[in-house]
Amino acid sequence: MASNLSISNFKFPSTLKYFFIVATTFMFLNCGLFFVAPYFDSNYILMNSVTDSSWKKGGEYLFLGDSRSHQGLIPSVFEDTLAANGIKSTAVNLARPGMQIPFAYYFSQRVFDEADIQPKNIVVNFSFYLLGGKQWMKDIYFSYYRPSLKEVVLALSMKLCSFNKATKWYVKTRLGAWMFRKSANSMLNNYFLNYKAFEKEAASVKKMRVEASFDYAKGYVSRGDSHITAADLKPHAYSKGYARKSSVFFKYLKKMLQETSARNINVYIYRFPWPKMRNDDEGFHEILDHYWGVLKRETQGSKHVYFLDEKYFWPNENFVDPLHVNQIGAERLTTLLAKKIAKHKAEETARYKKMNFAQVN
Repeated sequence: MASNLSISNFKFPSTLKYFFIVATTFMFLNCGLFFVAPYFDSNYILMNSVTDSSWKKGGEYLFLGDSRSHQGLIPSVFEDTLAANGIKSTAVNLARPGMQIPFAYYFSQRVFDEADIQPKNIVVNFSFYLLGGKQWMKDIYFSYYRPSLKEVVLALSMKLCSFNKATKWYVKTRLGAWMFRKSANSMLNNYFLNYKAFEKEAASVKKMRVEASFDYAKGYVSRGDSHITAADLKPHAYSKGYARKSSVFFKYLKKMLQETSARNINVYIYRFPWPKMRNDDEGFHEILDHYWGVLKRETQGSKHVYFLDEKYFWPNENFVDPLHVNQIGAERLTTLLAKKIAKHKAEETARYKKMNFAQVN
């Protein structure tokens, strides 16, 4: 009689056993990398501070834009200035380095979907040199921002990226072994080959880990009090070609403004300050006015969109480098914008009251 195969003498196939070991090891490695990433990768810290839940209390004012807003608009100063002008409100900063228009859309949509306090106003800068090109997207956003499936599908339908790149974006940002390969290797190489560089990078990441926390400054990151000198400034080399191949960017802008209009959200687009030397830099005003005109043309017909037209040229003491303000400049910029917006709201209120009075009478 043939014997029956019992569970007690069943042998797990060796190939499956090895596969199980490899898969389990990879899973733990992946989870471990995400756990330690805030200790060695500053880009992950910045993007994770958007995809986590720390900011989801929200605020009536949402700051968007690139590093100039990220390091230039201070929610607490903005709130205090509005309060001094009779407006009690809250603000949150979700601007991030290298943010281009498509990700201003994605971040705003995430806020609309998830924030407890919904924004009634958006304050945003669109630096003209980021109106084109995708290098920042490739290096930071497609590498570290973890998209939902809905966001990836939209990127495909809007032709922001190809199917292969969209798939890579979705998968890479969920696999730590892939996402952190370069940054982990860099830190390890510095640890063994250049320990001073390792210490410097580790200190920088630690500082970012603290300051990027919304409990610390509601999304704002300070650049400190150091400032540039005249020797740091060279004649500009900007051109009018940045936005020539940016039709997909402006499709996202229109989509974003359609959403804000439907929600009756005011959008304030402001001009970031420049070092005073740029005021006399040959052709620089022409560059600024050209791109300001491009933005106005692309937003024409959108409701509740307000351009703060004034240009600002400030002393070197307000800038940590030729593009970014330091802490002093950030306080100055935030206070100035809050006062301008408070004044605008007061004028709008007075105008509506006058219209209602005229209708009644």
